[in-house]
Amino acid sequence: MNDLDDIERGGPEEQTQVFAEPIVARPVLMGRALKVLICSIAMLGFAVAFSYDGFVKYPRQNADSISRGETPRHTNWDITLQQILIVPCGLGGLWLLLGVAMRFRGEYRLENGVVHVPGSPPIPLDSITRIDKRKWNVKGLATLSYELADGEKGDFKLDALYYESKPCDAIMDRIEAHARQSGDVVTERSDDDEAVDDDEVTESDTYADDDLDDQK
Repeated sequence: MNDLDDIERGGPEEQTQVFAEPIVARPVLMGRALKVLICSIAMLGFAVAFSYDGFVKYPRQNADSISRGETPRHTNWDITLQQILIVPCGLGGLWLLLGVAMRFRGEYRLENGVVHVPGSPPIPLDSITRIDKRKWNVKGLATLSYELADGEKGDFKLDALYYESKPCDAIMDRIEAHARQSGDVVTERSDDDEAVDDDEVTESDTYADDDLDDQK
């Protein structure tokens, strides 16, 4: 799953591996993360190339042309444009590179009923109040809200395209199982998930009606 981007993830029937706690999902340099890293390096490379052209190559070529009594090869706008392009390419490349580095700063861990994610305090399963899975099937991304015993509130994300997918699925399964037991957690799903649930209910009702007919 990690080597695919924006492709629907497998359903529960593909998640057959059973994990014992602690469940640990580590960052993986594949799929989306690898693409973003390559893009950031490319943008930084363009920034270096524009810097060389705008401050060294083009002025030098113009100077050589003038020394031979010829018309400069590059206009002032050509040089200025190269210098302007340094900014978006350089800042964009650094921003993407920083984003990848931030995602690779730790690991997801579920142990003794407590979820540990980078940038958030330890979060007991009892503290999770909301599960947003609307992007889970397609992008492997879920946003979860929590409220700790001391009143601290916040959100954290599970990203199964930047971290090992099967452990992420296992962590999500444990969180949802606990949420079903508590009954106090709001869960938001994608339309596809809701359609599947509706189909299952309809199919169950059909079977029930058939059983009643048989009994009659």
